[in-house]
Amino acid sequence: MSNKSSDFKVQDRRKFTQEGILRDDLSETPAQENQPKEVPPPEKEVPPPESEEQKESDKAINNQSGSPPKMDFPTLILSLTSSAIFQMGLAPNPATSKVEKNILAARQTIDILEILEEKTKGNLDSEESKLLSHCLYDLRMNYVKASQNIIL
Repeated sequence: MSNKSSDFKVQDRRKFTQEGILRDDLSETPAQENQPKEVPPPEKEVPPPESEEQKESDKAINNQSGSPPKMDFPTLILSLTSSAIFQMGLAPNPATSKVEKNILAARQTIDILEILEEKTKGNLDSEESKLLSHCLYDLRMNYVKASQNIIL
């Protein structure tokens, strides 16, 4: 091997030191100058403006503070209860402001609440147990009334 000198030069271009600190001695080399600069990403597409119906739906979903309500067992029970009320046609759907009647879906929702009552027996505090039993009683009575008006 000969000890000829070459124009080959090794240069450390890492941005951080071994300790993870940003190096301040970085300078662009001629090789870096010839490389194309990073192209900025294209601007994000602007979504179409929301319709009034969508805004009303969002208001119904979120409370006044703009954040969804805290999820706990009573909130789950009340959510399912209100769904059954809408499905029986006893109140207008907040998303569409129309009364929509779907007795079969209401029966399914009541069945879900009955399953929850059965599976959580002995694991609920007295307030949660009362809430569930009262909601189920009211839904069952309203279901009987709503289903009598429908001929299957």
